[in-house]
Amino acid sequence: MRNLNVLELPLYGINLIEASAGTGKTYTLIIIYIRLLLCLGNRSDFSRPLTVKEILVVTFTKSAVRELRHRIRENIHQFRLDCMRGYSHNFLFSKLLLQIHNVELAINQLSEAEKKINQASIFTIHSFCQNILNHNTIELNMLFNTNIVDNETILYQQACTDFWRRNFYSLPLNIARLIQEYWKDPNSLLNDIIPYIYRARSNLDCYNHNVHEDKKSIITYYEKILDHVNHVKKEWLKNKHNIITILNSYDINRRIYNKSNLIRWIDRINQWVKRPTIDHTTPNDLQRFRTTELKIHNNSNKSDYICTLFDSVEKLYSQLSSFKTSIFKIAINEIHNDLNNTQHYRSEITLNDLVDVLAHHLVKDKDNKLAHILRTRYPVTLIDEFQDTDCQQFKIFSTLYNSDSENGLILIGDPKQSIYAFRGADIFSYMKIRRTVCNKYNLNINWRSSLNIVNAVNQLFQLVSNPFIFEDIPFIPSVTASRNSMYRFLINNQSQTAMCFWLHPDEIVTIGDYKRSMAQECATILYNLLHEIRNGTAWLENDKYKRKLEISDITVLVRNHEEASLICSALSKVNISTVFLSNHKNIFETMESYELSLLLRAILFPESHTICTALTTVFFGLNATDIESINNNESKQERIFEKFFEYYSVWKKKGVYLMIQKVIFDHKVPEKLLSTRVGESSLINILHLGELLQDAARQLQDEHALMEWLILKITQPKNKKTSDQNLRLGSDHQLIKISTIHKSKGLEFPLIFLPFIADFNYVKNPFFHDRKSYKTHLNFNTSKSHLTLADEERLSEDLRLLYVAVTRSIYHCSIGIGPIVRRYKKKSNTNNDLHHSALGYLIQKKTSGNAATLKKHLKKLSVYSNGDISFRIISKSQELFSHASSVASNQLLCGKKWKTSPNVIPWSITSFSALQHTDVGVTTYLNLEKQLDISEHIQSQENEIPLTPHTFPKGKVCGSFFHSIFQVLDFRKLVDMKWLYAHMERYNIDPIWGFVVREWIYIVLNTPLNNNLTLAQIIPENKKTELKFYLSINTYLTSEELDHLCKKYDPVSRKSSSLTFLDITGMLKGFIDLIFRWNHRYYLLDYKTNWLGDNNKDYVGSKIRQEMIKHHYALQYQLYTLALHRFLRNRLVSYNYEKDFGGVYYLFIRGMDGTPLSNGIYFFRPLSTFINKLDNLFSKNNLNIIK
Repeated sequence: MRNLNVLELPLYGINLIEASAGTGKTYTLIIIYIRLLLCLGNRSDFSRPLTVKEILVVTFTKSAVRELRHRIRENIHQFRLDCMRGYSHNFLFSKLLLQIHNVELAINQLSEAEKKINQASIFTIHSFCQNILNHNTIELNMLFNTNIVDNETILYQQACTDFWRRNFYSLPLNIARLIQEYWKDPNSLLNDIIPYIYRARSNLDCYNHNVHEDKKSIITYYEKILDHVNHVKKEWLKNKHNIITILNSYDINRRIYNKSNLIRWIDRINQWVKRPTIDHTTPNDLQRFRTTELKIHNNSNKSDYICTLFDSVEKLYSQLSSFKTSIFKIAINEIHNDLNNTQHYRSEITLNDLVDVLAHHLVKDKDNKLAHILRTRYPVTLIDEFQDTDCQQFKIFSTLYNSDSENGLILIGDPKQSIYAFRGADIFSYMKIRRTVCNKYNLNINWRSSLNIVNAVNQLFQLVSNPFIFEDIPFIPSVTASRNSMYRFLINNQSQTAMCFWLHPDEIVTIGDYKRSMAQECATILYNLLHEIRNGTAWLENDKYKRKLEISDITVLVRNHEEASLICSALSKVNISTVFLSNHKNIFETMESYELSLLLRAILFPESHTICTALTTVFFGLNATDIESINNNESKQERIFEKFFEYYSVWKKKGVYLMIQKVIFDHKVPEKLLSTRVGESSLINILHLGELLQDAARQLQDEHALMEWLILKITQPKNKKTSDQNLRLGSDHQLIKISTIHKSKGLEFPLIFLPFIADFNYVKNPFFHDRKSYKTHLNFNTSKSHLTLADEERLSEDLRLLYVAVTRSIYHCSIGIGPIVRRYKKKSNTNNDLHHSALGYLIQKKTSGNAATLKKHLKKLSVYSNGDISFRIISKSQELFSHASSVASNQLLCGKKWKTSPNVIPWSITSFSALQHTDVGVTTYLNLEKQLDISEHIQSQENEIPLTPHTFPKGKVCGSFFHSIFQVLDFRKLVDMKWLYAHMERYNIDPIWGFVVREWIYIVLNTPLNNNLTLAQIIPENKKTELKFYLSINTYLTSEELDHLCKKYDPVSRKSSSLTFLDITGMLKGFIDLIFRWNHRYYLLDYKTNWLGDNNKDYVGSKIRQEMIKHHYALQYQLYTLALHRFLRNRLVSYNYEKDFGGVYYLFIRGMDGTPLSNGIYFFRPLSTFINKLDNLFSKNNLNIIK
C-alpha cells in the first residue's frame, strides 16, 4: 500500500484510499473534486473539466450529504478567491495553483460550480438509486406508479401482526400459551426477528432450515413434547430414590447441590410427577437435573453422568428450545415472503429494495444500456465512507466502472472505523472488495490530534499483531502533522498525560460494579476539572494560541442510552449539567407535552378542576397554597376564568402557536424557566410543541380535534414518529457533552472520557461469515465452532469501536478499565474475562489474566509510551466524591440565600424517610448508596460461598431489584428465565444468581402468610402494586405530638427512638409496595431485603421486631395504613375499618423458607381508634391520592 499524494492520484480506473482517523479524508475528497472541476493533474485522462452534475459523490447519511455539500462549496469559494489573488496560504491549494494555465477560465469554472452546487450529484446510496429510478424507469422495467416507502418499520409491523394472527390464533390454547412465553405479542417477536429480516436480502445461507417441514408439524411437534414429558415422569419415578446417591458419586458443587436443596427440589418434582400431564410446563427445579446444568456445576473432569433420567431431562428442554427455533424459522420465512408479496401487490418498494433492483438489473443487463447511460452521466464517482458499504451496493459501482479506463471510481474510507453492522454495513464485503482492487493508497498524517495522543493510540494498537483480528483491516501507525507537536493540555502550567487509564482496585469486578465505580470516578474527576476551569488554571495550547479550557470542551463517550443515563445520574449528584447529543427521544414523551395538554384542556373546558390542574403546570407555576388562596377569593377566580376565555379567543382567531406565546408572555415563563438548570431545554420543548401543533392544526377540523391529536401523540409517541418530533438541543456552551460513540464518528473533541469502554457482551445472534468466501451464514443450532466465529466478529467490531472512540480526542483521553468478570468467580485471584473485550484484547495481548497481570501490562504500556500513557488505581467506592462531596455541598448550600422567618413554616412535600430523620428540611444531595458489590462478599467470606438468599449481595440495589420484580410479576405464573435474566442485566446482577433468584421468588410467593393465604393465590384484579399517595397536612405537624400518639397505641413505636423532625405543613407522599384483597378484606404488604444474618434462624419474630424498632418501620406502616384507610373510605360505599381492613404484612424475604408460619414474616393490625386519631392529627377529609 502506497502513501497517497492527492495531487498525483490517477482519476481513472478503480482506486481505494484508506484514511485513518484524523488524516483529512473529507479534505482529500474535496481536492479530488476540485481537480475534476478544473481538469488538473498530469495523469488525468479526462480531456475536459467536469461539471458538478457529472461528478457523482455517494455517502451514507443525509447529514453527511449536507456536510459534504457545504464543505465543497466552502472550499470552491476559497480556491476561487486564491485564484483571483494569485497565491494561497493553503499548501495544497498553492500546489494546485501551479497547475492552472488559464487562471481566468479556472475562476469562471469555479464560479459556475459554486452557483450550481445545489444541483451537484451528491447523494446517499438510497437517494442515488431513487434518482436513477426517477430518470430511468423504463430501463429498469419498473411501473410508473411505484410507491417508495421511506419507513420500512411500518411494513414489518403489519407483516408480523398478520403472521401472528394467521398462525397463532387458531392453535390449541396450551400451544398458544407456550408461544406467548417466548413472545408476549407481535412486537416482541418482531424485535427478535428484525436482524434476520434485514440479513435475508443479503447473501445469506441458513443451516438446518427446513421451513415446510417445521410448519406442518407444529401441533405434532408439541404432542411429541407432551409424550416426552410423560417419559421424563416415568424415568423420574424409576430413579427418584437413587438421584442423591448418583450425584454424590461425582464431585458436584456442594454449595448448590447440598442435601437440603436436593431434598426440597426432589419433593417439588415428585408432586409434579404425580399430577396428570395437561401441558408442557415443568417445575423450575427440574432444570437442575439437566446434563448440561450438572456439567456446569461439576468440579472435576469426570463429567459423564451415567443416568438415563438426566439425558431425558436434557432432551426435553432441547425439544422445547427446538420448538421455539422452528416457529422462529417459520416466522422469518413467512414474514419475509409476506413483505415481498404485499409490496408487489401495492406496487411498493423500500429504499433497500431500490439498491437490490438496480444491482440486479446492471448485472443481468447484457446490452449494458443502463450502465452506458450512467457512465456517460457520471464519468467519475467518489464513494465516501466506503467501509460502510455492502456487496449489493458495491455490485452497482463495480459493474459500472470495472475495467473501464475512461471512467473513474474512487473509494475513500477506513475499515478501522466500520462500526455500523447493526444498520447493514458489512466489513466482510469491504474486505472482499479490497482484495480485488489493485490501486490502494493510505492517508497516514494525523491533522487532528496532538503528538502525544497519536503516539498513545499507536502504542495501544501496536500491542498485538493484527489488532483488528483480520489481515484485511491493517493498522498502519499514523504520523503527526508537525504543527500538532505544540498541542498541550495544561493544569497549573503542567502538561497532562495524553491518555490516562483508571484502574479498578478490586481483584475481580462484575460489569455492574465496574460501571458504577467508573461513573462515580468520572463524576469526581470532572467535578475537580470544573473547579480548575472556574479558577482559570486549566488551559489548551496549540501552534496558534493558548486559551482557557471551557466546559464545552469536555465530552463523555458511551455505547448506548443506558450508559448515558448512568453517567448523567453520577454527574447530577455533583450538580453538573449535561447535554446528550444522541438523544432521539420523542418530544411527545416529555413532561412539557403532558402539561401543555392540561393547559389546552383547561382552555377548551374551563371548569374549576381543569383550571386548577393547569395552574400547577410550568406555564403558571402555582403551588397548593396559591391555589387555595384563589379558591377562597371569588374575584381572583373570575379574573382567571376571564383569562382562560381570552386564551380560547386567541386560539380561535390567531392559532394555537400564538395562543401559547401569549400564555408564555403573560406569565413570564422564560424568566422563571431560564433561572433553573434545565429551564432552557424545557422552554425549547414548549416552543417546539407549539410549532408541531400549529402544523397539525392546518390538517384538522377544529380545536377539539387538535386536542385529541395531541393526546394520541402522547399516549402513542412511537407510532408514525417523524424526524421533526425528535427533541431539539439547546445551547451546550456551558454543558458537558455526552454522546454515543456511533454518533461521535467523524467529530473531534478536545477532551474525551471513556468510563465504560471495557464493557462487552458475548454474541447472541448466530450470524457469522465464512472465512474464505466471506459469505454470510446463519446457524440456528448455534454450534460451538460457529459461535466462536460469530464472537470473533463481535470482538473485531468492538475493537473498531474502541479505535473510533480514542481517535476523537485532540488533547486528552481518559479510559476506565478493570479486571472484569462476566460470571461470578469463586476466588479473588482467578483470571478475569477482560481479554474478551476490545481493550483487554489489546492490553492483555489476547490472553486471559488476573488483576496483577493487568496491572503489569499497564505499567509496561506506560513505560513504552514514553510517558504519553499513564494509569492510576481509583479509590474504593465508599471513598469516591470525598473531595467533591464537601465542595459541592458547600456550593449547594451557599450558592443560594434563603429568606427565612421564625414564625412561618414553609409548605413542603415530605415523606416517611424524612420524618424518621432529624434533618427533614435538607436534602443530602451527594449521599452515596451502598452498591451491589459481590467483591465485598468475596473478601469477607471463605473462597467458596453458597449461593443462597443469605449470601445474595446486600445494598439498596438489591432492594430496588426485588421491588421492581414484584411490581410487574403475575404471582400465579412461573418466572420466565429469559425475562429474569434481562431484568438482572438492567440492575447489573451477575447471571449466576438466576436460578437462585427464581427459586427465592417462588418461595416468597408460595410461603403461607396465614393458614390459607399465599401470594401465589392473588389474582391481578385483586392487587395494586407501587401505589403512590399524597396525604395532606393542613396543620403544623410537630414531631412531639406524632411521636406521642404513635407510642401510646403501638408497641413497636414505644420501643423506637423518638421522632425529631422539624415542624412541617403541606403534603406527605409515599409508595405502598402492595395492596391486595383476600376474603373481602384489604391488606398492606411491604417487601424488605434487609440482611439480618447467615441463616433462617436470624429471621425469627424477636429479631424481626428489633429491625422494625431500629428503622421506625412502625411509623411507615402507620402512615400507609392511614393512606389506605382514607382511600377505601372514599371508594367503598359502606366502608368499615374493622370489617374491611385486614392488616399489615412485612416480609423479610431473605428469611422466608416456604413453611407455614415461616420466619421472615411480620404481621400487625393497628387499632381503629389509633388510625382515627392519626387521621384527625393530619386533618381529616383532606386526601389527595394518585391512583
